[in-house]
Amino acid sequence: MNQKQQPINIDLREGWDEPCPKCGKNIYTVVFKIIKVSSLAKSNPTGRDIMIPQSHFKCDNKKCGHLMKDIRPT
Repeated sequence: MNQKQQPINIDLREGWDEPCPKCGKNIYTVVFKIIKVSSLAKSNPTGRDIMIPQSHFKCDNKKCGHLMKDIRPT
């Protein structure tokens, strides 16, 4: 069954900036961590090694670069 998703209507004026816990800046870059899953892993049905990208936010302040592990892009 193919149902159309309803658009989410969020008013950004009701939100707030999320500062970096290390330096307080609020500009981030999306970076990727690569997770390699062995062909022998029970959760890998492909029968071969696979690499899965996992996205994270990284503070864009060159002196900081903190990786936000608890907040992830959607």
